[in-house]
Amino acid sequence: MKTDTATADCAPPVFAGLQSATPALDGSVALGWNAASDALPVHYNIYRATSPGGQNFSSPLATIGGTSYVDDTITPDVTYYYVVRAADAFGQEDANTVERSAIYVAPTELWYEDWDSGAIAGWVHPWTIDDGGTGPGTWNDTNQDGRTSVLTSGNFMIVDSDYYAYSDMDEALISEHIDVTGYEGIYFEFVHKFVDYQSEYADVDVNLDGGGWQNVARFRFDTKEELSQVDLSSETFTDLQIRFHYYNAYFEWYWIVDDVTVLGWPIPTTTTTTTTTTTTTSSTTTTIPGDDDTGDDDTGDDDTGDDDTAGDDDADDDTAGDDDTGSDDDADDDADDDVVDDDDDTQTDDDADDDNGDDDDDSGICCG
Repeated sequence: MKTDTATADCAPPVFAGLQSATPALDGSVALGWNAASDALPVHYNIYRATSPGGQNFSSPLATIGGTSYVDDTITPDVTYYYVVRAADAFGQEDANTVERSAIYVAPTELWYEDWDSGAIAGWVHPWTIDDGGTGPGTWNDTNQDGRTSVLTSGNFMIVDSDYYAYSDMDEALISEHIDVTGYEGIYFEFVHKFVDYQSEYADVDVNLDGGGWQNVARFRFDTKEELSQVDLSSETFTDLQIRFHYYNAYFEWYWIVDDVTVLGWPIPTTTTTTTTTTTTTSSTTTTIPGDDDTGDDDTGDDDTGDDDTAGDDDADDDTAGDDDTGSDDDADDDADDDVVDDDDDTQTDDDADDDNGDDDDDSGICCG
């Protein structure tokens, strides 16, 4: 009898959930995550909602085997909420609720050219055509040989080496100066059809703020018919020129260019708040108790200016501690006021006998 042991996988994959949701220039959202671990092959179910937690986990937006997904079915200016879950071959799905949101904000169209809706013989803007070749033929909108593209309608610009055959072509189609002041994340796009034959170059160049031409895209060795975008968001500038340069062309094929559009987002307005601080300076006056003099100071007196506001000693007032500012005893004081041994008389003394002290200070002639 033979026996065998079977092991059942009853657990869903181990999965950390969605790691990123990033809007792109083309109006899509790129999702990314790390691989789940499981004993069985794993796939991923992508769920989307327009409100937080609003995903319907019985109806995924998509199911894929890789670790990234581009959602190109969104509407601009709508916020989307994504959850990604891992499931194994038995349909066992993990239950993570890691949610990432993204919104594609539509850019502002800053400049557009289609060569058939403008007032300059159909041109919306003036362009410079630099014919640097040695033979006939350059950029034109007449399309002499009837070339077509599924991406164009009406007029377009074309440089046709095959039509002019044995002509050495070096042809530049140069835009006017385009003002992008006040905008960021600048990029431009155009539709084109490049039919390659052998050695020609189809270059797209830009001139930022007059700094000179720099190449941002090149087409050769392959036929292209597509919408192309050139991202300039890493650059800082306010003036842009675009050049389509077709050269090294001798009996090659042709290059069609149409619908050139420059786009960007308004730079957010920064509000600066200025705070004004008012400083008040206080002056403190210290008053000596019992005295409010502001001029000549006598402690205990409150006179302003010279603290004797009346004439000093018009009468005789000899007392100790006198603060007289005038001379003492201007007049002869015919009374006995010499009560101390030392009188301060300055005039001839005493017409009467008032000498009561042992030592009179009479400076005049003594009485007879």
